[in-house]
Amino acid sequence: MRLPVLLIAAVASGAEPPVLTRILPLGGQRGTEIQVEVTGDRLDKATGLVFDSPHIRWLETTARTAKQLKGRLAIAAEAEPGPHIVRVTSSDGPSTASLMQVGTLPALVENEPNDRATQAQPIPATPVEIYGELANRAETDLFSFDVRAGSRLTFDLRAIEHGSSLEAKMYLLDQTGRRIAVSDDRSDFDDAPYIEHHFTQPGRYLVQVDQFHGIRAADAYNNTYVLRIGDFPAVTHLSRLGGRAGETVRVEIGGTGLDTITRAELALVRPAEYYRFTFPNVLPLRHNLTAPRLAATVRNHRFDLPIPATAPAGLYRLWLHTSQGMLDTFSFEVATLPESFENKPVRAPAVVNGVLARPGEHDSFTLHAEGGRTLRLATLSAQLGLPSLDTVVEVRDAAGKLLAEGDDMASGAASLGNPDSMLFVTPAASGPLTVTVRDRLDRGGAAYVYRLRAEEAIPSFHLWTLPGNVVIRRGAQAELRVQMAREPGFENQPVTLEVAGLPPGVRAEHQHIRADQAWELGADGLQMITPEQVVRFHAAPDAAPGVYSLVIIGRSGGQTRHAHAVLNRGPLTNLFNFVRRPLPALEITVLE
Repeated sequence: MRLPVLLIAAVASGAEPPVLTRILPLGGQRGTEIQVEVTGDRLDKATGLVFDSPHIRWLETTARTAKQLKGRLAIAAEAEPGPHIVRVTSSDGPSTASLMQVGTLPALVENEPNDRATQAQPIPATPVEIYGELANRAETDLFSFDVRAGSRLTFDLRAIEHGSSLEAKMYLLDQTGRRIAVSDDRSDFDDAPYIEHHFTQPGRYLVQVDQFHGIRAADAYNNTYVLRIGDFPAVTHLSRLGGRAGETVRVEIGGTGLDTITRAELALVRPAEYYRFTFPNVLPLRHNLTAPRLAATVRNHRFDLPIPATAPAGLYRLWLHTSQGMLDTFSFEVATLPESFENKPVRAPAVVNGVLARPGEHDSFTLHAEGGRTLRLATLSAQLGLPSLDTVVEVRDAAGKLLAEGDDMASGAASLGNPDSMLFVTPAASGPLTVTVRDRLDRGGAAYVYRLRAEEAIPSFHLWTLPGNVVIRRGAQAELRVQMAREPGFENQPVTLEVAGLPPGVRAEHQHIRADQAWELGADGLQMITPEQVVRFHAAPDAAPGVYSLVIIGRSGGQTRHAHAVLNRGPLTNLFNFVRRPLPALEITVLE
């Protein structure tokens, strides 16, 4: 996301740049204008909000203090649905980034008080997207609605994935207050609540939005949410998670309530939509790519999707058109590698599509390898949004000897947590290898779908920076944290850090990450011990004010990697990292 050119000229003397803590409501319906309230710090010189889309515009500021900014913004009908990256702009530079949701359904903003059943806010009609907030640790929100016997509704609550810090719980109550359904985490890897319910009795019901109250519960500084209610399909899996450019792919949709789906569309993900983005990662990051949506008609819960040969490789998002409106589901990989299927012989490079259809099933296939050449094998399942599969990949030689095994790409349930697998293997001689894919707990079913990429590569490293932008005054210093993940096999190797693109009058102290700085699971089993170095910047008294792009380069042996700027959101952000979003550029702002 590049800030407007006018901001570069507008940077002036004053305090530190603003801090964006919360946006209320968390979003709005496209094609509308909405009133928003931004809270944070040092907002008294804020000039508005800037987004990663030209179709979301700040219209006017109606109130402004050091802690709060109020105003009006317009969401055009052409705005892409889903989360968007947003910053506060000011004469003291840009704030760090956050997220805001663009919806496609009629919006209802929560009204207080609605903490008790007698105060429940009525929902006039469905489908609807409710934008609300739990403003303190004691608060809970209740909404009432009427249904007919035989009705079916889904309750889809989004918070952390769209820029909030709320770790939510959700309850469905009858008119007597009896709980008839509850949801905390919707899957092994997604802690957003989700309820699907068939109502056998007519009458008035309540849905209650609550929050996690454990000893590690986050402070309620940004407990906003979006609750989507309607008779939407409950999509549990896809039969294929990707396809090759230039080919037609048949995809079957699994789940319930699927008869209302009429059309499927694939759209290149925007940085704000990298829902399962962790380090290390398998798919390359793409910024500022444009491509037409890939569309297909859905019949009998399946569709044939022609992927043009010109379609950019990378990560796409699958949207489904239903009688109730648009529904976002899983991610989908468009690849350039040849496609194959489980239990068939392959030769790298290739992508193998498979499903562990039954509990205890192990998929095996023959991989022809060249002696002395290193192969990387990596699975894609949880990274694409599938709910349960925790793959383990094993490689054996022709004699059955285990050569390599890979479990999680990243351990640490809360800090990174990527249960897909990655391993590297270098066979001594050319010949067949046996590759086996299984679930770590030997589970299985139609939703245990995966893709396995096999290609030549050597172990490497990944770099990212915190925060997403550096702010420095003339004549002063500033710091940037650079963190690193090591791929399996890249151990005990140092990495030198360099800075490129510095503006005139600013210099940086180059650093290096030592060979003995390990990337490993912490003692609590939740966090990763992550190699980190602090890069210090020094601005001369006459440094040129403005906003500039920076590049952090890591070098090790003959390998070179650029650091990614990331946006971190979620509960206990300073302790855990629940959500990462890649930012298009790392920036440095020089203040007078």
